[in-house]
Amino acid sequence: MKKLYILLSLAILFSNYCFSQPSGRIKVIFEQGDLVISTTGRTSDGVLDRSQEAYSDYIVGVFNEKTETRNIPSIIESGIAYIKFDDASGHVVKGDYITSSSKPGYGMKALQSGFMVGVALEDSRSATGLLKIRVQVGWMKL
Repeated sequence: MKKLYILLSLAILFSNYCFSQPSGRIKVIFEQGDLVISTTGRTSDGVLDRSQEAYSDYIVGVFNEKTETRNIPSIIESGIAYIKFDDASGHVVKGDYITSSSKPGYGMKALQSGFMVGVALEDSRSATGLLKIRVQVGWMKL
């Protein structure tokens, strides 16, 4: 049983860190805080990639290298995480909704209704970097 558990853990580690598209054409290596999208909007059956456009309808979560409960890479779909952000739509303050930016893998302050990745839990201290958010993926009306 322990051998099976170790093999399963290694499979989960690999699958959460390096996602491949069908037919093995492209592998995407995520970095800490990348905003992740899927072609279907779900992690289980879509091709995962970094967000590429502002207000994407296919947001699934935020990539984190380690979580408090598991010491393996994973995509956070709810809870607290650090996301890459830029100030393309203005300075982020605590309570602002965060959506996808046109900068690949980054989030930004939401100024219009649409799909959000979560809510800022702190003010941004610079134009880019990592921002602590509560991940709550869903459509919000502003």
